[in-house]
Amino acid sequence: MGELLFSHQEQLDDYSLKAYAKQLGMDGDKMLKEVNAGKFDAVVARQLKEGEAAGVTATPSMYFNGRFFVLPIATEFLVFSAQDEAEWQSNNGAWSKQ
Repeated sequence: MGELLFSHQEQLDDYSLKAYAKQLGMDGDKMLKEVNAGKFDAVVARQLKEGEAAGVTATPSMYFNGRFFVLPIATEFLVFSAQDEAEWQSNNGAWSKQ
């Protein structure tokens, strides 16, 4: 879902969110009800607090070896960052051996 939301930042209305959920095999109506009922508020608040504590002021933000890097907002940099994160996540928080 994160990829869909990121790639469609200008289309985040309820109709679009339901369509994204459907693309992922989810029930869009149920998802919106849960979001609007505050089901995820605690998670979002915790992650916002973590970001603020780390000094994040905008997205995308990047830290490498504890140092903050400012990335130019260019598609190729964002794609690389997303691919890098996907690799990290798919390897349970480690880089591939390649």
